[in-house]
Amino acid sequence: MDLYDMTGSMSEAMGWTTKKSERVYENPWFSVRKDSVIQPDGKPGEYFVVERAGAVVIVAEDDSENLVLVYQTKYPVGKRLLEFPAGLVEEGESPLDTAKRELKEETGLSAGSWESLGSLYPSAGMTDEREYVFLARDLTEGKAQLEGTEDIEATRMSLGAIREHIVSGEEQSGFFLAAFLLYEERKRREAVSVSA
Repeated sequence: MDLYDMTGSMSEAMGWTTKKSERVYENPWFSVRKDSVIQPDGKPGEYFVVERAGAVVIVAEDDSENLVLVYQTKYPVGKRLLEFPAGLVEEGESPLDTAKRELKEETGLSAGSWESLGSLYPSAGMTDEREYVFLARDLTEGKAQLEGTEDIEATRMSLGAIREHIVSGEEQSGFFLAAFLLYEERKRREAVSVSA
């Protein structure tokens, strides 16, 4: 196993001391690291961290201010969820390049305008994965290029319909909710700017 020294890390500055790290599992999508630590209370312990490449979430807005969403089965939870197009950043790609690729693959759409809405950690207690949220506008139609493992169905919904879906009590993807919140804040700032 790959052992490496993690002393002097950001966590140490916040009360955690990492004595040793060992990668205990690895596949093409993520790896699992086991850290031997001294906890903030001074007691020894172990912390397992899922290491993943970054990911992107694309909020694509058409000329009628409908948003492009995808229905997709999520195997770990055994459910078909409504989400924004999304995907993992591949080696050598920037998050923006990944966003352009994923939007095209999952929906067939290309966008003439791209803007960062921010980033988030979807599960900071378990993984170091960071998700970058982009707003895509000036959409051009095309043909989706789905992989064999993807059962994606693209749709468009008004903001009102999305809000109703969110408050319906139906289970939601966390990154879907977070990305929609960032989008709503962007729209609010646009409205304030126009009225000023």
